Amino acid sequence: MAAVTVINPNVLNLPPYRLPQDYLTLPENYHPKPRRFVGLLACQMDPTLRSLDSIITRMEKKTAEMATTKGKPKKADKKAQAAASEAEEWEIEFEDTGPPSAYSTGSDIDTLFDSVIFPEGGGQPYDTGVLSLQTKKGTDWDSVKVDSAFRRKLDAVHLVRFPTGSDPAAHGWVVGAQVHMEVDWGRRKYHMQQHTGQHLLSAVFEHELKNETLGWQLSTSGQPSYVDMERAPSEEEIAYVVQRCNDIIQNGTRVRVNVRLESDHERPGTLPEDYRDGVIRYITIDNLDVNPCCGTHHPSLAFLGSLFIFPGVTAMSGPPRSRINFVVGDALTKSLATAHALVKDVGLQLECGPPDINERLGQLLKGKKDATRREKVLRAESCAAYAIQLAASLKEINGVHVGKIHREEESTDVEFLTSILHSFTPPSDGKWLAALASGPISASGTLGGCLLLTGSDDALVKKAGELVKVNFEGRIKGGGGKGKWQGKVIGSWHKGDDALVDQILSEAAGRHSCPTSL
Repeated sequence: MAAVTVINPNVLNLPPYRLPQDYLTLPENYHPKPRRFVGLLACQMDPTLRSLDSIITRMEKKTAEMATTKGKPKKADKKAQAAASEAEEWEIEFEDTGPPSAYSTGSDIDTLFDSVIFPEGGGQPYDTGVLSLQTKKGTDWDSVKVDSAFRRKLDAVHLVRFPTGSDPAAHGWVVGAQVHMEVDWGRRKYHMQQHTGQHLLSAVFEHELKNETLGWQLSTSGQPSYVDMERAPSEEEIAYVVQRCNDIIQNGTRVRVNVRLESDHERPGTLPEDYRDGVIRYITIDNLDVNPCCGTHHPSLAFLGSLFIFPGVTAMSGPPRSRINFVVGDALTKSLATAHALVKDVGLQLECGPPDINERLGQLLKGKKDATRREKVLRAESCAAYAIQLAASLKEINGVHVGKIHREEESTDVEFLTSILHSFTPPSDGKWLAALASGPISASGTLGGCLLLTGSDDALVKKAGELVKVNFEGRIKGGGGKGKWQGKVIGSWHKGDDALVDQILSEAAGRHSCPTSL
């Protein structure tokens, strides 16, 4: 068994017993580096730490060449681009200000820390927080928000924003400045609960149900996180895992961190290629699981509160895998509150209590089905009646039968007008041209409407369509072919438009029958 050094809470200069004495272990042969690095940050050594005093060791305006964390440049969205026009991103790094004597373990182990803000990694999103200058109090520049943090090789880099064109150094933001940093604890707590919950959930699936985790995603917005499983778990298996996880949580099962030296022989395949000469952190859930991870994990699963897996499994495309969604801790409480508010709102709209919602929805769906069937019958009868009306409106102009109908009911669409045509019997003794219009005609200027032209001769219809464009001066836009022309009313029908359509039909029929002589 490898020799280890147990880190005492006093090493962290914290109140006694804030952390269990055996929460963190380091190899006996560990020789500390001059500066803290990702793997042994304050937030990783003590996940309950919320603030820290540090010294700025590097501060540099971010450039395009620096806009990468893993060798791939990140694309800025429109919101980020807008923000960039008003503020410039700066990178800041830190070291701890505590005297070495306060952190001595008696084993020559340097435990100086440089950040309480976790950089994105190990599947866990980054922390945000606030940096405050110790020497500048009561000024507009004495504090700045940490928008994000990321790992660059072994370094934890914090991103902040200063107004574009400003000089942060003139306001005290320089290398060597003493800074007090505070993490956004609500965000950190949320991430820790989801992350440790994912470890627990995956461990139960893998060790007790032989179903391995192929991937996962932790939510940052209060939405469920997910885990992709090797095979689709049954409803019974999901119920078992939920109960088993909550039993383990309620027992206050311990979580421990075992740190080992990173080397070619001690290097998990999931470790980023650019992370070298660091450490490997193994997260242990007592009597259940050991897994390499650089994230932050509370020393007790009681911190999680509870865990829930949402019903249903989604089969994902690509490599075969099955996705389940879950929430842990505070996110579960919020999900329950959201679901309750939604059910309550639905009940109010349905005018019934939550227990009766299912029955009331069944009644509504049946009513909708019956109404749809009746609507179909009435629609067919209505279209047949309008087809008769269209036939009755036909009158002969220069050997062409022309006719028109206009239905002002707002819900009349092109589909309805086409159904009228299907029921329409055109004249069998000559050419014909018809216009079918829809949409209100009123002084109120109600928007909407369409116009459908059809006839026995494509030339007739095309000519009528051209006349519509000219006479309506762009208020009806459309086109067509093969004996049909369809247009949309831009704005609304005006009084007098009905007569204008009659004029267009007459002119189209007359010009077609009696072309102008040269």
